[in-house]
Amino acid sequence: MGDTVDVIAIVTKVDHERKRVYFDTICNINGERVIEGEAELYVPAPTEAGQAALEAAIINI
Repeated sequence: MGDTVDVIAIVTKVDHERKRVYFDTICNINGERVIEGEAELYVPAPTEAGQAALEAAIINI
């Protein structure tokens, strides 16, 4: 308890055709690197409601 956890995700590749984004990941606890890895994220096309919410959020920034 009370530890500071820092997570860094660096985009390494975007595959528009497969709708995937790839990352290198690093996790530090109290300034010490404890784990490294890779992540793959599927990014689906936005729904109408999701797109409207995104546009509303951008307008309110």
